[in-house]
Amino acid sequence: MGEILLTRDYHELYSSQEFKVIIDGKEVNNIKNNKRKVITLPVGQHEMYIQVMGTKSSTKIVNIEPKKTLRLSCGSNLKGLKYIFHWLFAFSKNSIYLEETV
Repeated sequence: MGEILLTRDYHELYSSQEFKVIIDGKEVNNIKNNKRKVITLPVGQHEMYIQVMGTKSSTKIVNIEPKKTLRLSCGSNLKGLKYIFHWLFAFSKNSIYLEETV
């Protein structure tokens, strides 16, 4: 077994919504704004994405190694002018992200 340490970065947009964590097509957990979750998975490759209110991040292939922790972060891509006009972009493709962190 290995682990994913998932951090949701703080952002006012979607702040009251929990992001759904989808792994291999199943909802396995939720994550609140500005929180962290540890998810234990079997060794091997898994497809993962984040979903909220009808929008989702791009799908990421994660490789889980025995007794290792993979660090990922998620949050909203709507910053600057996109945040000001968020109602135009909130349901657009890739308005939220899922990426590996160091």
